[in-house]
Amino acid sequence: MAIKSMTGYGQGRARAAGLDVQAELSAVNRKQLDVRVSLPRTLIVLESRVLEEVRRVIHRGYVSGSIDLRASAGARGGSVRVDHALARDYVSALREAADRNGLSGEISAGMLLQFPDVLKRRLDDVVPDDVWPGIRRALRAALKQLIAARVSEGRHLATDVSCRLDLLEQYRSKVEGRAPGVTRRCRQVLMRRLREAGLATNGDDPQLARELVIFSERSDITEELIRLAGHLTHGRRLLKAAVPVGREFDFLVQEVLREANTIASKSNDGVISRTVIAFKSELERIREQIQNIE
Repeated sequence: MAIKSMTGYGQGRARAAGLDVQAELSAVNRKQLDVRVSLPRTLIVLESRVLEEVRRVIHRGYVSGSIDLRASAGARGGSVRVDHALARDYVSALREAADRNGLSGEISAGMLLQFPDVLKRRLDDVVPDDVWPGIRRALRAALKQLIAARVSEGRHLATDVSCRLDLLEQYRSKVEGRAPGVTRRCRQVLMRRLREAGLATNGDDPQLARELVIFSERSDITEELIRLAGHLTHGRRLLKAAVPVGREFDFLVQEVLREANTIASKSNDGVISRTVIAFKSELERIREQIQNIE
């Protein structure tokens, strides 16, 4: 299983208790999970069930949507009513269209009831528990479609981030290849400056030897390069994870940036500094991409 994006859209339909149920959901980026689904007033008592269904499969992002009910075709009983005002508007519009186009023919009741919202269910009479099975089926269908969209976009994100991780490894390898000479060059510069200042630089001075050791340790970036390699390997593993990894990836990028900054400050080398700048520029592009990972 691959990573998922946080954006997507889904819809689903079902039927229950003489009603057609439609669920629509859309999702965008957000650090935490925030779910807002609007329901008809008489079904507000089902809100907690709806939110539980969404949270069962969505772990991060802002999910918004709606649950709508309509009377099923052929619905019967006193809970069904005709919107007479809307029906009159349809009749008027049809007759005008017929006159203007020289058409003839009668408008039947059956024809009229085919138009949207002419036949309506009195939602005040709907029993929430009776319609819940239909809402759940419609909601799960919408969630299935939404998740499929998030998975599809997640594949594109994973491909892009993977290529950028490969580029970061190239930069890291370039720095690693130059690192052994950094301490030596820095030591040579230090010794030259000591000589220019008229100070003794013979190897018999224990204090100077101690300072040179300390200086060498401070300019050594071996540990940072090793940790950086480990972070990049971890990043590739996250791209193949079967669980949400967006937050962990965000934290990992911060750790990678910290190591890069340390390398730049310790190396005191122009080539390495320029390479680190390119590294950080590419890392920023990765950071932007993972803001959309669940």
